[in-house]
Amino acid sequence: MDSYSAWVFLWILWVAAMNVGDSFFTIVHLQSGGVEVNPVAAAMLKTGRFGFVFLKALVISAALLVLTVHKNFSLARIGLWVSTVAYTALVIYHLTLF
Repeated sequence: MDSYSAWVFLWILWVAAMNVGDSFFTIVHLQSGGVEVNPVAAAMLKTGRFGFVFLKALVISAALLVLTVHKNFSLARIGLWVSTVAYTALVIYHLTLF
């Protein structure tokens, strides 16, 4: 049986929180006249705010689940690090837009 440390749990929780932050700030910026440049996110936005947040959370949660289950493989660990850095940087970028 595979075991998961508290660090892995906190790591996944951090990425999930940054995803929620990204969703929130995306909606705030769009309401202020911003434009979504990511074509996948733009397509999800066509489902409405709730649909956007739900779909984005679903997709990222599925990806995090796959990466967590495969955490012992170097490619999965790289994926976790890349997603951590990317989402953290994205939320920081959103904050600079205020």
